[in-house]
Amino acid sequence: ARAAQREHAARNGETTRAPYRGLARFETEDQDYFFGRSALVERLVALLETHRFVLVVGPSGSGKSSLLRAGLVPSLRGRAVRVLTPGAHPRLPGDTADVLVVDQFEEAFTLCEDPAGRRAFVDALVAAGRDDRSTRVVLAVRADFFGQCTHYSDLVEAVRDATVPVGPMSPAELREAIVKPATAAGLIVQRELTTRILDEVAGQPGGLPLMSHALLETWRRHHGKALTVEAYEAAGGIHGAVARTSEELYEQLTPGQRERLRHLLLRLVTPGEAGAQD
Repeated sequence: ARAAQREHAARNGETTRAPYRGLARFETEDQDYFFGRSALVERLVALLETHRFVLVVGPSGSGKSSLLRAGLVPSLRGRAVRVLTPGAHPRLPGDTADVLVVDQFEEAFTLCEDPAGRRAFVDALVAAGRDDRSTRVVLAVRADFFGQCTHYSDLVEAVRDATVPVGPMSPAELREAIVKPATAAGLIVQRELTTRILDEVAGQPGGLPLMSHALLETWRRHHGKALTVEAYEAAGGIHGAVARTSEELYEQLTPGQRERLRHLLLRLVTPGEAGAQD
């Protein structure tokens, strides 16, 4: 996806990368284009000054990974930070870090099929954040797995006074996330387009990634220095951009690839045993 963005920029005589990340998360190197979460970042940094253990919880699509990687990590200047995801076999790295960030902590429940290994991982995290050590620990977990976290009493105690919910962006924060990335790339967003996106995304569950994807597709279709309503409509808007991109991708697949995709999608929507563990 990023290669396609670079090709588009080259064709249009631009030297910057795409200012939006679409459905992908923001990484640390994307910090110059990450806007709208400054208040949450400041709260996390402040909490890490007084707490060894911090839990970030929010629904899918609320931007937790981007918040940590492009917001928190760059703000921890002068500290050694390690970011990891649990995976199927969760364990802590051997090297030390001032701040250990565990993104997508729910993988300890969805991917790890070994209850003993999961317990050992949680115990190791809690131990790493105890007062007799210098390491700070930040966990990010999807809201629908918060209940699973409460099965571990030591973990509950560790985050009792340092749990940060990630909710929807305010209209002012959404405006920043729309306009400021374009400004950082030397572009402008047509005022009518900003107003329209704000109206369409307000109160929309999971609307943040849909907005980001629509903006990326609008950027791909822009000409000159402005992102316009016309380019936005050509991309499909908030409600149509993902469907249009999916259809374009599907049309490029061979019959065999389409069949494998169908099986993959069926697996994604069928509840598995991992979701009911512990």
